Amino acid sequence: MEEAIQKAQQYKPDITGLHVMTTFAKNALEMIERLRDVNPDSIYTIGGPLP
Repeated sequence: MEEAIQKAQQYKPDITGLHVMTTFAKNALEMIERLRDVNPDSIYTIGGPLP
């Protein structure tokens, strides 16, 4: 997770997407919260397969 945060700080993407399995949804939400702290202007989207 720290590596993704560092890259977001460097690149400042306009759109950030995460591919997430349902079992990791809480982790993904935590990551989005941290990414928003470093790049609040980015658009964030989460998706992935459902079991």
